[in-house]
Amino acid sequence: MELVMLRFVVPVRCINCKYRFKVSPRDLEEAQAQKEPVRRVKDATPESDVLAGVSPEAPAEVSPEITAEASQKALPAKTKAAAPEKPAVAEPAFSPDEDEILDVEGLPLLVVEPSSGSGWKWIAALLVVIVIGAGAYAFTVRRARSQSKVEEIVPPIANATIPSAPAPVPASGPGLGAGTKSQTRINPADGLPYVYIAPGRFTMGCSPGDGYCESDEKPHAESIDSGFWLGQTEVTQAAWKRVNHGSNPSHFKGDDLPVESVNWDDAAGYCKAVGGRLPTEKEWEYAARGESTGAIYGPPGEIAWYAGNSAGTTHPVGRMKPNAFGLYDMLGNVWEWTADNYNDRRKSVRGGSWSNGINVLRVSYRERGEPNGSSVILGFRCLAEAR
Repeated sequence: MELVMLRFVVPVRCINCKYRFKVSPRDLEEAQAQKEPVRRVKDATPESDVLAGVSPEAPAEVSPEITAEASQKALPAKTKAAAPEKPAVAEPAFSPDEDEILDVEGLPLLVVEPSSGSGWKWIAALLVVIVIGAGAYAFTVRRARSQSKVEEIVPPIANATIPSAPAPVPASGPGLGAGTKSQTRINPADGLPYVYIAPGRFTMGCSPGDGYCESDEKPHAESIDSGFWLGQTEVTQAAWKRVNHGSNPSHFKGDDLPVESVNWDDAAGYCKAVGGRLPTEKEWEYAARGESTGAIYGPPGEIAWYAGNSAGTTHPVGRMKPNAFGLYDMLGNVWEWTADNYNDRRKSVRGGSWSNGINVLRVSYRERGEPNGSSVILGFRCLAEAR
């Protein structure tokens, strides 16, 4: 099998090289046959001469008719010739054993032969550069695409402003205050229906089989010793305006929509004005469970407005299915203030909102809010003592 040798020229010029070149007969014959620049073999000028400013020796002139034997004998000899005066230059980046040829201007060009070790190194380096460049381009494209994606809106508990969205067309909802296990009544102060929640015992905190539980949801036994009346829905904007002389702080406007953007003091003040108060966390969770032991009292899409179906806005109250106590929207639509502190400074909020995922849409999930903060995802409902 005939061995095919590949040879190509990489135009890397060494203008300030300190090395001079002499003719090799074999290379001379190749150059004449292929009509390419004369190939030369480097002969390093002693470094001491360069440092002393001594001009390097000029190459010997060789006739095309020179024989191989004569060339080999003449190879060690050096012909002295006056070189043009040039300032001493720094040592070049090329090493003395590299294989070079001269171009038509007399400047050296680097020759790469793939059969040699140095050639394969150049090819490998070129491939590495190509791979790195392709990787950088792919990373840039992926980053640009990811930045252009529309992310899920999850506003903070504190004040927030988001683009307005059109309010959904109200559907014919169920008759509030009717068809539930518990008694219902209308509060004359705000016109909202309230449901009676009977006393009972339950396990508060993480539900059996709930894989989303956090450290502040440790299960423990609790009891409700006295019954109470709880708003069948969140306080609506119509009810808020009725009690607050027509004012409405909500971002999403609509009489049937839950009032939002209300801080804790204003929510507590409203409940007091209609003859009640905010529920405690224990009362809220007991009512939200509706005698269920699960993390959620029904399929999310049937009982709650959340990130998966809300289209980025609140929805009219009482349009989803209620829990076993006849309470609507205990999960989703808007978070609800409670009477308890989450810690020394913040208040606890429960229930999740239209902007949250199903990992938050759980009756045991706890969140906190600044008492003087308000948000488009935060509302409330009131509790009245049973007399």
